[in-house]
Amino acid sequence: MKGSGPVVESRRRGNPAVEVSEEVGGPVVGRPSAVAHRIARAALVAAVAVVATLAVGVVVRAGPAPATVADGGSVALAGWLQVATDPATTIAVADPALRAELLGVGVPAARLAEDGRLVVVAAAPGPTDLARFGDLSVRDRDGATAPRPDSGLADNPRLVAAPEVREVIRAGTLDERAMAVLAGLAGRGPVTVSAVPALPGETSALPRHTVVLEGLDTATQDWLRAQRGPYAPVIDTSGAETTLSWPVPARTSG
Repeated sequence: MKGSGPVVESRRRGNPAVEVSEEVGGPVVGRPSAVAHRIARAALVAAVAVVATLAVGVVVRAGPAPATVADGGSVALAGWLQVATDPATTIAVADPALRAELLGVGVPAARLAEDGRLVVVAAAPGPTDLARFGDLSVRDRDGATAPRPDSGLADNPRLVAAPEVREVIRAGTLDERAMAVLAGLAGRGPVTVSAVPALPGETSALPRHTVVLEGLDTATQDWLRAQRGPYAPVIDTSGAETTLSWPVPARTSG
């Protein structure tokens, strides 16, 4: 395939029923996505690592056990960074104590840099927070992404989705990479979107970067795997459900 954008072909596929539910804290969250499950697993691994570190400290040190870390949201943050962000994206943490805390819960030292694209601070919630974990905020050094008006995808008759999903698309709060791929899929035939969930901790300032699809045939899955460049999603298939996700922050050049 040439170019970095999605390839559009003409091919029809099945049209299964949509199952969408709502949860407190987000207007469009269907059943927990595969990405959310991976975040939970990553956070659990970080928590186990912290407990193991503290246990070793108790054995080898004479005197008080080391202070407990990861009590301000750093475990959940580490899980989110591992699953939802590009491993090549660096993170700026100015506070030495917070930096040590993140290292202690498994954030790789190579990802921490003074000029990191993502900035993690312990501060009160703000309008530019992309995600919030306890008292920790994640912000984009380049600023929050402004909503991009929908070019007609929300009203495309080939898009099979609940009104809540269409509203996210219509409002321009779906990641532009997801929008482009969904437009490509709709060009092939009907596409069923069961959810466009915000992941745990994410705020409305961060465009939704996870899409849950239903009933994809083999040809469509092959088409998704053929995407290149920034539009290529991470694909997780379980039964009839396929979860597509794109890393934060968005990069649509190159």
